[in-house]
Amino acid sequence: MAGKHSPQELEALLLSLKDKVAGTRRENLAALLPEIESLAEQLRVELELDEQALDHAKSRYRAEFSFLERINPFDDERRRSHAQEVAPVDQEVEADRALLSRCCELLEWVRNASLAIEWRTCWHGGIYGVYDESTGQAEWRQCWHGGIAGVYHPD
Repeated sequence: MAGKHSPQELEALLLSLKDKVAGTRRENLAALLPEIESLAEQLRVELELDEQALDHAKSRYRAEFSFLERINPFDDERRRSHAQEVAPVDQEVEADRALLSRCCELLEWVRNASLAIEWRTCWHGGIYGVYDESTGQAEWRQCWHGGIAGVYHPD
């Protein structure tokens, strides 16, 4: 029993969220966090369901074909069975893992970007930041002096 949604549907949801994030000012990014978190949870559930389906397909495959049949490279029936029953579920699990990873990266980026303060450090010199009111982004400049800097926007 595979998951409720295909990886293509979930990828479309993730891409639409990425577009929303790209078109949202920094001050308003926190409002998108619940939506991204719910997608991440949905992806986790989907991955668990697909992993269970993969375990079930592998166990049926192992029960149907003995060890010697599974290592025989000339057994067409075994290869056909694996290609029809196990490989598609395995590909779906891999796609779900990749989507979950991308969603978690987006979630982490939005969490960091929606904070009121943003920190940066530099190994060879100090940096300073300026909040650009028109773009809603912090712009960072670097100089040779040591130190650490942060930009705070109270809104």
